[in-house]
Amino acid sequence: HEAVCDYALSSCPNCNEGPFLRKDLLKHRVVCKRCPCLNSRVGCGYVGSGKEVDIHMETCPYESIKGFLVIHNQQ
Repeated sequence: HEAVCDYALSSCPNCNEGPFLRKDLLKHRVVCKRCPCLNSRVGCGYVGSGKEVDIHMETCPYESIKGFLVIHNQQ
């Protein structure tokens, strides 16, 4: 139960700030300055607040080729 409990204490995986209740981590993501781009695993190095990452995703050069990169990296 503790692994999925919304009331368990957890630190931010990006900046190690906390502890927060797990249910509050999404609120912290908006202001956390160390959120990686959602395409970081395929090479994008952008880091910013959650809100900045959301805006970045509209122009991230890796967004249009991420499917190709995932397949290429599996081979």
